[in-house]
Amino acid sequence: MNPTALFKLLFKLLLTAVALAIVYRNIEINKTVTILKDVYAPGLLVSSILYILSKIVSAQRLNLFLQSEGIKLKTSDNLRLYLQGMFYNLFLPGGLGGDGYKAIFFKKNFGTSMKKSVRALLLDRISGVIALVGISSVFYLITVIEISWIGNFVAGISLILLYPAAFLVTHLLFKQHQEHFLRSSLYSLSVQGIQVASAFFILYSIGLQTSYMIYLGLFLVSTLFAILPITIGGIGARELAFVLASEFVGIDIDFAIAFSMLFFLMNALSSFPGIFIHVSLDKEIQLDATRTSRLSQ
Repeated sequence: MNPTALFKLLFKLLLTAVALAIVYRNIEINKTVTILKDVYAPGLLVSSILYILSKIVSAQRLNLFLQSEGIKLKTSDNLRLYLQGMFYNLFLPGGLGGDGYKAIFFKKNFGTSMKKSVRALLLDRISGVIALVGISSVFYLITVIEISWIGNFVAGISLILLYPAAFLVTHLLFKQHQEHFLRSSLYSLSVQGIQVASAFFILYSIGLQTSYMIYLGLFLVSTLFAILPITIGGIGARELAFVLASEFVGIDIDFAIAFSMLFFLMNALSSFPGIFIHVSLDKEIQLDATRTSRLSQ
């Protein structure tokens, strides 16, 4: 590992430790453990199925962006590669990372330039964030509309301008992706919607009785924290978001942390099989993809 990568890893470890320490000081350990021990297994199973479904839809979205860059993958290969990327993102956060692995994979197997691969992967991430911000704005307006008129204004403007602005940028800068803008946006909204449903069943499984909309809204906001590359695999970031939010919104922090721990565990279990998966493309597919990539350059 080069010095820069080592520094980044150590910095992430430090931030992860600080975040977890703050969370630890703000919860009642015994209560959180009791909540986890009494979890309703069938509800957790439904949540897991929905979460896996959201990842399948997310993989299909990525495939649209790859197609626009001349990278054509079979659905089965795309899903296996996506699962490998999930594993690298979660378990090897200080090294290559899932997106880095995919970019190298496309260059090796399709002869695709790193610029094209990174562009497709970046736009895929941005599409997901746009949907996340949009749905978060809806939950904000529904649940905490009385807190801040500035927040209400920002959320409202986001809902009105978010997708028109995204389409305009796509039209001006990424014309090759314009054809799939509507489908990729619908995929992104579906991913976030399914994950909200998955989160609901986790909350149900731990026995939460009230304020579902507030917890789900905070779940969406905490996801924005978790996707920032500042902690190891997002550990501590989501939990810290709940702790900070508890200062402004009336939530039971122990339920929130128990929920966050179960969501992370579900993510880890669904990502771990990626270590056993090897994506080996047919030679004919590689040749066709290479020709397509060269023609589009």
